Amino acid sequence: MHAAQEQERQSWARWFVAHGITLLRLVYEELEADLNIALRRLVPSLGLGLRQEQPRDAGLERLGDQISKSWPLRLQCGLLNLS
Repeated sequence: MHAAQEQERQSWARWFVAHGITLLRLVYEELEADLNIALRRLVPSLGLGLRQEQPRDAGLERLGDQISKSWPLRLQCGLLNLS
C-alpha cells in the first residue's frame, strides 16, 4: 500500500473511532465464496436476525454490462461536476 493510501486509511480509522463507529469489513472474495458467512456477520451488525440462510449456490454474479462499464465515467463526471 502506498504511503498516501495508508495515511488516508489511518485517518478514516481515527475518525470512526472518534465517532464511536465500529467498522464491519467485508472482503468481496469472501462474500463471493460463501454469502452466508458474510450475512451472518452483516445482519446482526444491523440489529437484525438472519431469517434463513441462502442456498449454497446463491452466490454473487459479477456485472459486466454497459451500465457497470459506464460507472467510472459517471463517477468522474459527477466528481468534476461535468454533468
